[in-house]
Amino acid sequence: MPRPTSSTVVQRPVLSALFQELMLLRQEDLAGLKVLQYFSSPERKPDIPVMKREALGKIPGSLLRAPRSTFARGTYEFDTKTFTCAEHGYEEPVDAIEAKMYRSYFSAEEWAMKRSMNIMLMELELELRNAIFNTTTFSVNDVTNEWDDAANATPRADVLAGIQSVEDATGEEPDTLLLPKRVFQNVLLTAEIKDYLQYTNPYLINTREAQRAMLSSYFGLDLIIGGTWYDSANEGQVASMGNMWGVEYGLIFKRSNPGDMSTPGLGHTFFWNEVSPQVLNVEDYLEPQTDSHIIRVRNYRIPVVQASEFGYLLGNLTTV
Repeated sequence: MPRPTSSTVVQRPVLSALFQELMLLRQEDLAGLKVLQYFSSPERKPDIPVMKREALGKIPGSLLRAPRSTFARGTYEFDTKTFTCAEHGYEEPVDAIEAKMYRSYFSAEEWAMKRSMNIMLMELELELRNAIFNTTTFSVNDVTNEWDDAANATPRADVLAGIQSVEDATGEEPDTLLLPKRVFQNVLLTAEIKDYLQYTNPYLINTREAQRAMLSSYFGLDLIIGGTWYDSANEGQVASMGNMWGVEYGLIFKRSNPGDMSTPGLGHTFFWNEVSPQVLNVEDYLEPQTDSHIIRVRNYRIPVVQASEFGYLLGNLTTV
């Protein structure tokens, strides 16, 4: 019976499907793709349309029409930006002997797949954080009283100022607020929130999702919480765990439609669909010289802030 050679790389849709399971487990703390959402690109170097604000906000003179005359007409323009999706990938070897030694305790192949996927997800989250909390792309708007100053912080006024700023700049109202997990927790302890809810909602003993929904209603924005923890130490060094999203910044923004470029918004993460039909794509092959089965996870991608005016970067949120 014919079979592929040992070096043939085979795509593993079954393993790729396990990515969905992993994403469900990580959905509370992974924030980046909720901000710059997945967009499937047919090209590695897409020519991306960026709709101008004027296309939706300008009235082209009088629209009155006299009998037998023509209707008013207009044209609209959009900018284009070109970016190149870059390949990212990671491999994990599964030694055949070790897999047999420990198969009574766990599946070495599944562990290698989950570890590889998790590494790729964390690296993607780090890249997205750097694009989103970027002080070159956005001007920083420092709050007067840090949000860990429980007695004096005014988070609602700070957020409303950001909402108004985006609306003034774009004519569009922002719909989302991204906060790091620790900043989110600090807001819950402010006197402002306690005074607002002390007789109506035992929010401090609620689940995190209930607390998130409560603050979403309070701010009038969908709230995304960045809670990804990672080890920032180099390999072989003592672990140094920290929250990837830090404690200093938050972002108020209008989210782009993940499947429609005609709707103005902050931006997307573009994945070249010829190689990356999913966010993570799993392949495997045999490596006879090490008697190993190699699990590979890869994608081609680039996160793009297409229109920075749809974002308002809050700063000085925590006393550092």
